[in-house]
Amino acid sequence: MDYLIYTKEAATAKANVVKTSLATGKIRAFKSPLIPNVNTTRAELIAAECDYSGYPAGGYTVTAFTGPTYPNAGGAQIQSPLVNFAYISADPAPEVANDVGGYWYDDTDDLPRVVAVFAPSRSVSIDNGGFSAVCQIVEARNPTVVTE
Repeated sequence: MDYLIYTKEAATAKANVVKTSLATGKIRAFKSPLIPNVNTTRAELIAAECDYSGYPAGGYTVTAFTGPTYPNAGGAQIQSPLVNFAYISADPAPEVANDVGGYWYDDTDDLPRVVAVFAPSRSVSIDNGGFSAVCQIVEARNPTVVTE
C-alpha cells in the first residue's frame, strides 16, 4: 500500500502558516439546531450566529495562538487562549438566551478555518453563566497506515 506522510518539519511549517493567518481572527458561536458539515458556508454560519446577552458582535477576538506542539497521532497542533462564552445581563432588557451548537474560527481572510460542533448543545441563559473553550487545530496529521 502506497502512502504519503508529512515530516515533522513540514507539519511545523504548515502549522506556523495557519497560526499567522489566525493572528487577528475571531471565534464566533452559532445557535443550535444548525449542525454544520463540510458543505456549510460562512453565510449559513453567520445567519445562525449567536446573539445571547453579552455576546460581542462578530465574535470573540483572539490575538495569539500558541504552539505548535506535537500530538502522538502526528501533525502539529496550535491552540487559542481560553475563550469564555459568557451570558451577561442586558441593561436595559430584553434578555436573550441561546442554545450554542458550536463555534467557528474566522481567519484574517474571513474564511471559516475550523468549525467545532457541540454534542449536545450548550445553553447560555443565566447571568454570568456560560462555558469556556480552547480552539485546537491540528495540521498535517499523517494517515494511519495498516501493514499486512
